[in-house]
Amino acid sequence: MVNADSEKAAAEIMQALSDGKISRSELLRNAVNILNVIMTTPTFERFIDGEGMVNEVADIEKMSLSESFCDVKPNKEYKVNTDEGKMYAVRAEVSSQQQELVQIPIKVYVNGNSAALIMAQGTGGEKKTFIADFYMMKGENKVSFDFTEESAAVSKIDLFSE
Repeated sequence: MVNADSEKAAAEIMQALSDGKISRSELLRNAVNILNVIMTTPTFERFIDGEGMVNEVADIEKMSLSESFCDVKPNKEYKVNTDEGKMYAVRAEVSSQQQELVQIPIKVYVNGNSAALIMAQGTGGEKKTFIADFYMMKGENKVSFDFTEESAAVSKIDLFSE
């Protein structure tokens, strides 16, 4: 996978291989696991012209804006009260200095449980939006977002409901 320090990681892997700390079969198993993850990303779907295995994301044009959060910080909890359990979509406005092929995962948690994964990508400094959907239960919920601030800045997150 492409990441911000891939050259350093490649050198460390080659050194560990030559030192006998890891085996070729372990590298092959890891490569298969990485490729399986890649095949589930929106970026992979774009590169293969929509023929991938990724489910379609909610159509936010047909949904109502429920909440907006600005200058989002990692792991900060936001309270969201819902009148019924239903599907929500989250739209994140992200900017990153990373190149476009770099994947930037933004994990969405509801009440401490993993609810969705926004797979953003490097934006070359521009602001771009990325969308994911998830189910949220009725009542008071605590929503948080986990990402690395060194990789991306999340200037705004909007929650949409059906």
